[in-house]
Amino acid sequence: MDDDFEVERTLCQLPCVHVLRIPTRKTADGHRAADWPQDPIWTGKLKITAKGKLATITLLSSDKNTVFGVCPVTDDAAVERTLDSGRYFVLRIQNDQGKHAFIGIAFNERNDAFEFNVALQEFKTQIEREENPEQQTSLISSNLRDLSLKDGEKIKINITKKKKDDGETTNNNTPNLVKIKNTNGGLLAPPPPVNTTTTTTTTTTT
Repeated sequence: MDDDFEVERTLCQLPCVHVLRIPTRKTADGHRAADWPQDPIWTGKLKITAKGKLATITLLSSDKNTVFGVCPVTDDAAVERTLDSGRYFVLRIQNDQGKHAFIGIAFNERNDAFEFNVALQEFKTQIEREENPEQQTSLISSNLRDLSLKDGEKIKINITKKKKDDGETTNNNTPNLVKIKNTNGGLLAPPPPVNTTTTTTTTTTT
């Protein structure tokens, strides 16, 4: 389908995000938010849109929707989470000439960071399903068990008999129901919780 006919849809909108100037990462493992400056160089809002198979992160000013930066999510290197915090990410922003730079972004709320991350992951999963429908169908089929009877197979049902209190014998065609009586009337209280020993630890979150 031609890109002109693709509908752009919004995956996520977040009201507050901070942009940080980040140093070169010290290790090949990734960036650490603890190494970044704490004072942002810009604060605004963030929007994730999708058109066709491409998702785009756009940083906009809160008042006039002026574009600060655009991050086309063309591969996994476009967005990278820091090693020591779930609220800090690295974006590879790109201008109209194709030149790119890496910036840090930070969310005040963990819920915003979670929504940002989930929106990208769900879009990626959707594209993978669309590109490999046969693989998804095969995966679903492999998880389904064939419970039909094969030729010559039979089902044998054993019906046991039990004696009533008065000595009569009846067929046990219905499952036994355990009746619990509450001498005080009404519904029974839920069972007491299991006693567990809880150890309180102090953690530092970022």
